[in-house]
Amino acid sequence: MVSLEGLFDSYSRFMSSKGKYLLIVWVLVLVLLSPYAVTLSHIISYSISVPSSDKESQTAQNLIQTEFRGYQSSNTTAYLVLEGRNVLSPRFYQEFTQLNLTLFSHLGGGGLNATTSIYSLEYKLLLNFIDGTAQALQSTERAVNSTSNALHSLANNITAQSKALHNLALNISTLASSMWNLSYAVANLSSRSHTLKENLTQINADLYSLQNEVVSVVNQVDALVQKISATNRQLYALRSQVNLSLQLIYGIPLLYSDIWLRTASASNFTQPTAYVDQAANQTVFALENNFVGNPEAEAYYRLFYYSWWNITQSESTSSVAASVYTYADKAVGLTIPQFVVASGLSGQQASFLEFLASYFNVTDFQSPSLVDEFTLVYATQGLSPEEASFVVACFDLGQHPSVQQVDGLALYYATQGLSPEEASFVRQAFYGVEQEGVKGFVLNHFADEVNKTEPTVAQNIESHLNITLEQFLSYAYALGYPPNQSLLDNYTVLIISRVIPLTFAHTLEQQFNTTPTLFVRAIVSLGYPATNSSIEDYVIGLFTTKVSTLPLKGLNVTRFLEETYSLGAKPSPTSSLSLALNVTIESLPPSLGANITKSFGVTPTQYFEEVASIGYPPAPQALRGLTVMLFSDYLERNNQSLAANITSNYDLSLQSFLEGVYGSGEPLGVSQLDSLSASYTYRLVAQRLSNQPFLTYNLAGVNSTITLLLNNSDYAYIAKSMMEGEYLTDLPVSPTKGLLYELVTPSL
Repeated sequence: MVSLEGLFDSYSRFMSSKGKYLLIVWVLVLVLLSPYAVTLSHIISYSISVPSSDKESQTAQNLIQTEFRGYQSSNTTAYLVLEGRNVLSPRFYQEFTQLNLTLFSHLGGGGLNATTSIYSLEYKLLLNFIDGTAQALQSTERAVNSTSNALHSLANNITAQSKALHNLALNISTLASSMWNLSYAVANLSSRSHTLKENLTQINADLYSLQNEVVSVVNQVDALVQKISATNRQLYALRSQVNLSLQLIYGIPLLYSDIWLRTASASNFTQPTAYVDQAANQTVFALENNFVGNPEAEAYYRLFYYSWWNITQSESTSSVAASVYTYADKAVGLTIPQFVVASGLSGQQASFLEFLASYFNVTDFQSPSLVDEFTLVYATQGLSPEEASFVVACFDLGQHPSVQQVDGLALYYATQGLSPEEASFVRQAFYGVEQEGVKGFVLNHFADEVNKTEPTVAQNIESHLNITLEQFLSYAYALGYPPNQSLLDNYTVLIISRVIPLTFAHTLEQQFNTTPTLFVRAIVSLGYPATNSSIEDYVIGLFTTKVSTLPLKGLNVTRFLEETYSLGAKPSPTSSLSLALNVTIESLPPSLGANITKSFGVTPTQYFEEVASIGYPPAPQALRGLTVMLFSDYLERNNQSLAANITSNYDLSLQSFLEGVYGSGEPLGVSQLDSLSASYTYRLVAQRLSNQPFLTYNLAGVNSTITLLLNNSDYAYIAKSMMEGEYLTDLPVSPTKGLLYELVTPSL
């Protein structure tokens, strides 16, 4: 068990000094724990039963019993009284802290649970004070910051309203002359638009007249091209058929004749004709693979072989060999009629084969020139000399003529009998349409002719309309024929709008919320000639649109424009500002006017007259005065409790508070906000402390606490630092003797 004797020996001198100030009543709360707990009787018996020569313990007990009426002997609580010199100094607090640590070091494991002292009370009180002051500082800072922002927000609104009023007055002063200038521009553009429409209409008629001629010429040439191409294909299809038929009629007999001749010569023409015929026949079948897949050729060959056999059986081998191709031709002549019947050919097909067989023989059927000759002879049967000449010309192009060859032949026939100029136009139109299309050729040809005959036209178009001749012709052509009036108006608008100067176009867009295109379209729709009244109505309507875009919903725009015009070309600043005020008030929504009156206690007219009176840009002092006055009026009318709280909490008039919070010409910066918040918090805390009967306070300490809180949010650290670094009398707050008495004797 821990002995208390050694512990108190170390503090005997500290407790036995005389003439020292009473510092603390220390309550040791001991929780009885198991067999290891230190019982209260040990402490009490030791504390009281000290030698008679040491009177301090008895004196302490007598003091406790006398001064602290709540004292009762207990097995769970012990009282220690410490005395010392300068007990309010930080040094004494540090020595006490060390004693506290020593007690817990020795008695903590034996049941010492908690201690209470004037220092712990002061610490808790100080910590609560710091926390409350911090909350007050934060609340004050938020109030100051939000009020500053609200004031400057109101000031910004007032400035913006003043700016809007003076800008409106400036706009009014220039409105009248602008309207007249615009009227002159409308009249000028109306005349130019009418002239342009007439020119477009005339050019449109000329272009479509040219197009009709071009289309007619090209269609004629295209028809010839198609006819030439078709005739060429038919001729070479016929030639191909001639070749195929010749291969059937004479190709097989030629093969047989050659094989027969080789077979006969192999035996020096000593074998009988019948033997040679049969041997040659077998060879043909072997070479032709028994005519597999070609039954027509097989049928023709069998008929040919039968005819050959009949005409050669009575002849010697040598005599047949001497005239083998003649015998072949004779056999072909006998075969054709039989093949026609056996194949069931039509009369035209039979006539074609018979004519073909009669035109060729076994030895010349492979001649290309003879094939060409037969093809043309057959194709031109029954044609006139001109038609036959055309067929021959188509055949002479070759089997696969190029596009250029066909086009050239077509142009040759299309330009027959024309003058050189006419023939040149036909060729230009045909090739031009092929390369550029009908539209492209018509436009380019027309432009070329204009440049050749009237070169100044292109220059005039470019200088007056800011487009090329080609672009102008393209617009005229796009109208269709007869010209579409809606398109005519659209292209007139498009062309004219492009020549509007950039500065004027910018004015239209910025001032009237319209584009040059829309502007010219409206002018064209006035008709020609545009009357003065129609021009005036349009100009007023345009300015009505402009004014209607302003945030003046209740404004009678027509009357406003009339009143503006009545001010003259150069209105005075006073008259223009007066009209600006009237316009603003007239267009003010009723709800906003009612809100102004409710908020500030003045009519909308009085409010805006005050706003206008500070000028723009407003004088800083005038703006500050008006802002604070209106804000103060607002609070006193709409939030009297808040106004009263400001006055009571900060011991300031509402006017003074608002002027301080307003600051300079912008919301408070960080340093300004901290300084002002600290000042108001000091006022608030000082006033609250003055009403606390159980506390004593030090205003210098209060101010120091607020300063520390501006830069440190660790309340425990601040409290500890103040306890360790200040005399207790210098701390911002401390309990009064009465509070101590109540805390120590809570039952009384």
